[in-house]
Order: sequence, then C-alpha cells, then structure tokens
Amino acid sequence: MVRFIVILLSFLPILGWAEPVKNFELFDQYGQPHTLYEHSKKAAVVIMIQGNGCPIVRNAVTDYRSLRDQYRSRKVHFMMLNANLQDQASTILEEAETYGIDWPILHDKTQSVGKSLNLIRTAEVLVIDPTTWEIAYRGPINDRQVYERQKASASNHFAAAAIDSVLGGESVAVPHRDTLGCLIYFAKG
Repeated sequence: MVRFIVILLSFLPILGWAEPVKNFELFDQYGQPHTLYEHSKKAAVVIMIQGNGCPIVRNAVTDYRSLRDQYRSRKVHFMMLNANLQDQASTILEEAETYGIDWPILHDKTQSVGKSLNLIRTAEVLVIDPTTWEIAYRGPINDRQVYERQKASASNHFAAAAIDSVLGGESVAVPHRDTLGCLIYFAKG
C-alpha cells in the first residue's frame, strides 16, 4: 500500500494535482546556506539532482552549464541537489572542483528534501515556477544521454522547453519524463 501511495504521489503533477514545493534551507559545497524561497523574485528555479560518481550526471554537467548560460540573463536560478547518504560535504566539493561545477550543490544530508520531492534518480531536472512553487517539469535535461552511450548532440531540449513555458506563463506540454540516472537510496524510517 505504501509503495502505491509513493507511486501515486510521483504522478500528481501529471494529473494536475501538484502541491507546492515547501521551502527548505540547505548548505552548498562551500558551506553557504541557501533557501528555496529566497528566489521568489526569479522567473524560474532549476534544480538538477546530483550524486558523486554518477556518470550520467558527470556527462550532463556541460549541458546543464549551457542551459544555465542560455537563461542567465532571464532571471532563472540554477543549482543542484545532492540527497545521497554516502556523499559528504567534502566529497561534494571535490566533485564540483573536478568537474568545474560553479553553481551551488545543496547537500541534503538528512534526505528530507529529497523525500519531499519524491526523488528516485540523479540527473533529474526540476523546473520550479516561483509564482506557485510547483514543479512545472521533472525529467531529463535533454535526449542526449542514454545508458552506456550518448549522442554527440541533443535532438530534444526538454528542460529548455519547460523553462520557456514557465517564462511564458504557460503549462509545460509534457510535465514529466522518465530520467536516466543513478538510483538514490533513502534511509529507512
């Protein structure tokens, strides 16, 4: 029964019954605090789910950087969220430095935010509309990566299309897509 409820909750945005994302405060890889609602004046907030060592995330960093650069002047805020129990603040910082990640990676060491967002895999991108704090889109950044290989370039830019919809005040045509990535293991209880 519990599994059914969790699955149902993950489909609520698709069914049009999205609940607002609750505010949270987490520290980034440099020890700086961040809250979600501090970005209420932004046009959109984009969060990619990060995990140290995940090859899908590592391969998506350049695409995420390009997306951030594309929307930088349009009041869109970009960050990452790490909800892996095995990752520590020091190793998240090391991963950021190794892969040139110069945006905040928020460390969800209690996994409370990850659980509230019904996260399952890393590399998932969440596009949040700050006017409602609802997740307008959750899924992959684009279609460039598949398991064990990747295309030279993307044909479909799902996250960019979702951001454009939010900026235009429109509903996202496909608000949920399955994401390839590494599983996030949540503590029992």
